[in-house]
Amino acid sequence: MTVLESLSSSLGSVRHPRETLLLLAILLAAATAAPALAGSTEQAPVVDRSETTLRVGAASRPDSLNPLVASNRLGRALTTVLYDELLPLSASGEPLPGLIYKWTRSNDGRLWLMDIRPGARWSDGAAVTARDVIHTLRRIQNGPRTQFSRWLDGITRVDRFGRLRVGIRLEKPADTPPPLPIPALPRHVWQSVKPDDVSRFLNDPPVGSGVFASESASEGDTLVLTPQRKHWRGPAGFDSLELTFFDSQTEMAAALEAGAIDVADDVAPELLPRLEEAPGIEVRASPASAFVSLGMNTGSTEGNGSVVIRRARARRAIALALDREELRSAVLNSFGQVGSTIVPPSLPQHAEPELGDELTFDPERARELLDLADLHDQDGDGYRDSPSGAPLTLRLYTRAAVPETERVGELIAAMLGSVKLRVNTTALTDRELSRRIRRGRYDLFVWGWDVANDPSFIVSVLTCPETRAGGLSDTYFCDDQYDRLHESYTSSTSRTKRGELLTRLQRRAYDRAPYVVLYYRPVFQAFRADRFTAPSDTSIPLVFATVPDPAVSIEFADDQTTDAPPNASGGNPTEASGTDDLLEEVSSSLLWRLLAAAVIGTIGILILYRIGKFTFKRRQARRVRKAESAHEEADAQVGDEDTGEIAIPANPPSDPDE
Repeated sequence: MTVLESLSSSLGSVRHPRETLLLLAILLAAATAAPALAGSTEQAPVVDRSETTLRVGAASRPDSLNPLVASNRLGRALTTVLYDELLPLSASGEPLPGLIYKWTRSNDGRLWLMDIRPGARWSDGAAVTARDVIHTLRRIQNGPRTQFSRWLDGITRVDRFGRLRVGIRLEKPADTPPPLPIPALPRHVWQSVKPDDVSRFLNDPPVGSGVFASESASEGDTLVLTPQRKHWRGPAGFDSLELTFFDSQTEMAAALEAGAIDVADDVAPELLPRLEEAPGIEVRASPASAFVSLGMNTGSTEGNGSVVIRRARARRAIALALDREELRSAVLNSFGQVGSTIVPPSLPQHAEPELGDELTFDPERARELLDLADLHDQDGDGYRDSPSGAPLTLRLYTRAAVPETERVGELIAAMLGSVKLRVNTTALTDRELSRRIRRGRYDLFVWGWDVANDPSFIVSVLTCPETRAGGLSDTYFCDDQYDRLHESYTSSTSRTKRGELLTRLQRRAYDRAPYVVLYYRPVFQAFRADRFTAPSDTSIPLVFATVPDPAVSIEFADDQTTDAPPNASGGNPTEASGTDDLLEEVSSSLLWRLLAAAVIGTIGILILYRIGKFTFKRRQARRVRKAESAHEEADAQVGDEDTGEIAIPANPPSDPDE
């Protein structure tokens, strides 16, 4: 059995990703063990470990190094390794320790005190403090909406409770801490960036607290990353990572064959047989956490999308006309799975459509729905026209950088042609396709999303607020019923209720069909097996991989537990204090504030007393002087005008009574 065949047979049984899709968490043979570099095989040359560089190739580029803007796979990947997340998400959607490693809750479940890891530092050497975390949360909460804004919708107040502690006040009580898979931003770098300039801020080179630091700018064909030696996750096991960007998949494959790179990330399926046969190269597939879809312009107000596909009936007809199994097998051979809802089956939250509502391949039913949508061939040319009689041609755009999507686009055009819909396909660069999507100047496109471990992300993309400027919507889908479900989903504190609402969101999106999920696609990676030994667990990607589970249990005041790594000092983990400790700490903080206020008040009273006493004496002296002046004026009226002295008669008159 070939490597590819064994991988294909094991795809259905690989375990789910265990934490957020962290990127470039390299070579996880063990938690943070160094890879077995050259020297582990007899034929491989010995490599000087003191100068080990892992060379990774990618056939795409990050769309931004700004963590608030980056949205494509590589951009999000770099964000995750250059920046620590405050509280990452587990595969089940629960918060895990990250830069915040310990937390406590109040009795009412509204106040959560969160502790930042001691010793955490930014890549420029500055210490990470509570001020940085508060700046991050307030910037996202008060600035233009970003992909992280939804996590702060239920937070009403953020305060500092010390150098490494923040207090988060929630609108509604919660039994678990609010998930915060948000990159921590350094205040000393970002405080000068105005809110309106965030989307234009290049952030190059980036300053973060993540596993890696960027050693060079993003311009050019190479990005060099160096591990943060004292990062709380532990050492990476090599000295630097060199990420090289290629213009095509073919160039990347040739570089791997020539030994110019060690790992080729996200390899196109059509290149897998070639690389498997190459000496010294092995191929692996990660769990299918991404989907490839046909996206539709459901209602851009500023673009020129066809009004026909603004109708859900027409979009459902398009979905019924597509043979998804044929599309999957044509580009992935035996890999991947046929698509349905927007949360991949690699996640436990995946929900299938309700029985009877499936939009599976049924061209006859597609023709009936198109007829009901008043789309008929009015001029006899073999293709349907718009209700007004004007010729109808749908523009379908694919990604020139990914030949797989071009093949998919050709097949989609043929399938839609069989139900008399005329489709013109054009391959565009990712930059041009993104520009047209932002401007709403398209009808259909083939792209997709890597959902990773965060289903709440993809369901938020389809909400109405994301259709506004700066939002993440690429279909301009806005549905009142969907938004009501999403609002209930984000505000619910019940895990069971959230699960039910997430299922309903998936099914509503499936039924209204802004996306037709064609197939779930694994990420293929090829590597030089003569350069290092990869992890034996084939479900762990070599790069852009899952970080290992934290191993230490922390007890909560409400008897809940979560996995957490040891504290930064390397000793036993610090236990989260209970409710009584929380109240004691808060009370202690208030006591110190009251004492400080009393001291300041006393000093103020003394100062006011001295000022009052001084003022009183001055006023008293002023009154004395004024009285003396009045007496002098009165005496002058009876005194000697020449001398100014009082005139005393020589012989004063006698008393008449004498």
